[in-house]
Amino acid sequence: QKLVAQRSAEFAHTDEKYRNHTKLLLYIHRSLYIHTFSFELTSSRRSAPCGRFGCAERRA
Repeated sequence: QKLVAQRSAEFAHTDEKYRNHTKLLLYIHRSLYIHTFSFELTSSRRSAPCGRFGCAERRA
């Protein structure tokens, strides 16, 4: 019974770590997305007008 309690406590700790990690990943992803999005907007203004996400694929 003691082992089970210890296991669940460990699991809760890992879950908390995982949740923080996911939050961090989401934050990084969102900032990267915003950065790419603004870059797309500025580059599309400079070059020929095209879709929000079409330009990058055509240029690559």
